Amino acid sequence: MHKKNYTYEWKTASQFTLLINGEIFYPDIIHSINTAVHNICIIQYLVSSGKITDDFISALLDARVRGVNIRMILDDYGSSGLSLSDRKTLLDANIKLIFYNPFKLKKLFQYVHRDHRKLIIIDDDVAYTGGAGICDEFDTRRNPEQGWQDIMVKMQGSIVSDWQQLFLRSWEQIKNAPNTSQSSAQAIAPRQQRHEYTNAGRINLAYKGTQEVVRSLTSHLHRAEKSIVIVTPYFVATRKIRRNLIKAARRGVKVTLIVPGPHSDHPWINHITRHYYSKLLKNQIQIFEYQPRFIHSKLVLCDGWVNMGSCNLDKWNMRFNLDANIEIVGKAFAQQVHDYLESVLSSSQTINITDWRNRPWRARVKEWFWSKLALWIERLTQTSRY
Repeated sequence: MHKKNYTYEWKTASQFTLLINGEIFYPDIIHSINTAVHNICIIQYLVSSGKITDDFISALLDARVRGVNIRMILDDYGSSGLSLSDRKTLLDANIKLIFYNPFKLKKLFQYVHRDHRKLIIIDDDVAYTGGAGICDEFDTRRNPEQGWQDIMVKMQGSIVSDWQQLFLRSWEQIKNAPNTSQSSAQAIAPRQQRHEYTNAGRINLAYKGTQEVVRSLTSHLHRAEKSIVIVTPYFVATRKIRRNLIKAARRGVKVTLIVPGPHSDHPWINHITRHYYSKLLKNQIQIFEYQPRFIHSKLVLCDGWVNMGSCNLDKWNMRFNLDANIEIVGKAFAQQVHDYLESVLSSSQTINITDWRNRPWRARVKEWFWSKLALWIERLTQTSRY
């Protein structure tokens, strides 16, 4: 476990549970909200009105009746689908609601900076993070055929206090946010832990100038001995990450990349991802495309080390977004992740290098066009003052 200049330290008395798909993680989160006594803190990028949001609002209103203090940070762009009536319902219930980086015409180009984190904290007992938003796209219970494939991690123990601290810092730093009083900070201070947890976890932050997620990932890619599995909805990784994956494969590490197949919310990104296939396949990296529906999970399993959360492995995410991941060391959780990956692979199509070399010319043109456009955008943003 490296100690090099990370915002948060490793917390060893922690417990982690992998929650797979909306039919599992949404009921679990709602149950925790229903048992809240003191505080609920939420940071969320993707929120839109619908049945899932109705479930959350109902549970939050019941919590307010019980006297629970509720604070929410929503990204202004990501929550644009939240109706005015739903916003009014939350505010009328005295739920403290603020929006990150609201649109301002005079600061048009700064609107690309987004709060992409997904975090829910209930009292000092439990926290959730992962890739899922609060919207019907992830509702695999009501829509099992088309609901997005995603995961959340349920966290208990000493790690929760770090997530609470992260939330408080965010709340205080956002411009025009109501001041966080000393009493409210004390209200969510962690109580003495009541359980003996044995897993270790550490929060990794990602924003412009601080790329702890990439730093930790790169370190583990360097040290990988047996296997690396990456699941991401948008594999537009930096050259450094791609180079480290290739180096690992060359020294005998089994490297597997799982990305979306025919279903995606941004199909053009799939073409950019496929632009990398030839070189990756040539260097013995196995590539799988998930078939049944859109896979939105963001996950790395490197030997027994796990990193997951809201951060995508794409260049724009790393430049413009606020993100937070959790890295986890523990045999039990690694086994949960391994089992999940096996189920994903069983529904994925292998990309064969021979077939790939014989793909239609139309596919090649799309890959070339979108990769060139992505490169142009990258160079433009590097020379701009975003």
